[in-house]
Amino acid sequence: MNKGKFGSLFFISFGVYGILFGIGIPMGTWHNPGPATFPLALSLLLCLLGTIIFFTESGATKVDWRQVAKRAKTPMQITLITAAFIYGFERIGYLPATLLYLFVLLFWVGRHRWWYALLFTALIGFLSWWFFGKFLDIQLPRSFLNP
Repeated sequence: MNKGKFGSLFFISFGVYGILFGIGIPMGTWHNPGPATFPLALSLLLCLLGTIIFFTESGATKVDWRQVAKRAKTPMQITLITAAFIYGFERIGYLPATLLYLFVLLFWVGRHRWWYALLFTALIGFLSWWFFGKFLDIQLPRSFLNP
């Protein structure tokens, strides 16, 4: 199976998933569309596009799964770090979660020097805390750093 056929099956599977879960949502009318209109239309387009790609793609090239896994390393790191950030956001508070998230992204994923990562983490983290928490007066999750 080549990349095109694999991607088309990916599109089809997400389209079918969207259709199955969008069926239970009200569609509305032509003049007053309901909440299911956009997800179902997008799901149908995904299925259609996936089907077209599947049948027009030639099977000449094979997928090198080692290269795919190697390329997926950084996006997977970012996804896992972001999931940990979301999990810890309410538990440890905005400021420590944001500082830890930014430092890990810059140092581990971005491969910047520790002092660079620390400097920009402090700058971006504290400026975002001030902007959202103080300037815009949005209630952020509290922690031991900002009681």
